Amino acid sequence: MAECAAADALIDALIDVLIEMLIRLAMALMKPILTIILIPLFTLIELLIVLTIMMTLLGLVGGNVIESVQRTRAQAEVVSFLELLKKCGVTAFASGQSLSLVLDGNRVTIEPPSTDQVHEVIYEHLDFEVHQMTFFRNGLPDSVNLSVNVDGKPRQLDFAEMFDITKK
Repeated sequence: MAECAAADALIDALIDVLIEMLIRLAMALMKPILTIILIPLFTLIELLIVLTIMMTLLGLVGGNVIESVQRTRAQAEVVSFLELLKKCGVTAFASGQSLSLVLDGNRVTIEPPSTDQVHEVIYEHLDFEVHQMTFFRNGLPDSVNLSVNVDGKPRQLDFAEMFDITKK
């Protein structure tokens, strides 16, 4: 995180230098030819060197930024899935009927006991083993642990605390 902040500061400084160079160049082009000689200008080589340095730094930092965005999106999907579990528990409790949740690959299907429509959620970063969870009438799930692959990395989700279930 600190290296991203340092890289951002460096990129901002380089952008400021480039903007200053462009402003000087624009001012020089607007003045008559005689005054151009008096204003110190940046050469094309200097501009190219600054652009090369900026692009190199952007290339080095860009990969980290993309990975960080992917991790953030994956974490957001985990939070979204946990919110879906809470919603299923509340729905089962409010309706007084059990509710089934079918996990298969990146797909989560909510199957209400009545003839209501089936709700399906597809995740981009989560991958579940084939599993069926049941939420009982009291709003609690039949299991409080779940194995899930988040961007290919195995992870155990423990939602006992979320449903206020004490482990025995």
